[in-house]
This record gives sequence, structure tokens and C-alpha cells, in this order.
Amino acid sequence: MKPGSVFTAGIIPKDLAQFASEKGVSVFDYANTEEFQILNAEITAEGAIMIALSNGNITL
Repeated sequence: MKPGSVFTAGIIPKDLAQFASEKGVSVFDYANTEEFQILNAEITAEGAIMIALSNGNITL
């Protein structure tokens, strides 16, 4: 990546973010935003409920 570019991803390892920053690349980790975390929590909860219901003889 060229200096001045923007690197956007989720859950960027610290060493990669530091390396990019040292090369003049702006880093944006959307997984650190509150909006993403709220939406991700909802989806994760729905998935966990689906797995629990489909893998057992339980009701909620």
C-alpha cells in the first residue's frame, strides 16, 4: 500500500496496524466501533440461539 492510503478491516492485529501506520497508511478497524459491536452482538446472539435450538431437545 502507498503512503496516504487507507486500510479498512475488522479485528486488525496490532502488529499489522502498527506496520501500516509506520508506512504512512491510515488504519480504520471497524470492529472497534460501537455501532459494529452492537450489530455484531445481535447477529451472534441469533446464531447462538439457532445452534442451541437445532442441536438439542430444548425450547426457549
